[in-house]
Amino acid sequence: MEEIALWCDTEVDEVWFMDDWGSQNSLLISPDMWREFFAPCYRDYINLAHSRGELDRQHLLPEGTPEQIDEAARLLKESFYRDGGFIVQCEFGPAARPDNILRYFAGFCVQRG
Repeated sequence: MEEIALWCDTEVDEVWFMDDWGSQNSLLISPDMWREFFAPCYRDYINLAHSRGELDRQHLLPEGTPEQIDEAARLLKESFYRDGGFIVQCEFGPAARPDNILRYFAGFCVQRG
């Protein structure tokens, strides 16, 4: 947790977890053992990373109002945009509404007067 917190507090663009717990057919350990010993750790890791700026693609993109989408884009832009250095990405699933995805990306467009 301390290492992940340190990385989250730097200027890195993202934190990835690249573990592989499965074979072609099943988990490498029993599902019960994974839930008991490893799931709580991963829950803590993911909650920490999400607390440092990530778009809620599970609920916000499928169900969010235009105002919620605008606010999410604004918060991410304020948190990460520095001196023109921001790569906007948006991973989404089949439930995401196309208008919400477009609105999210539009929130990062530079307004020219």
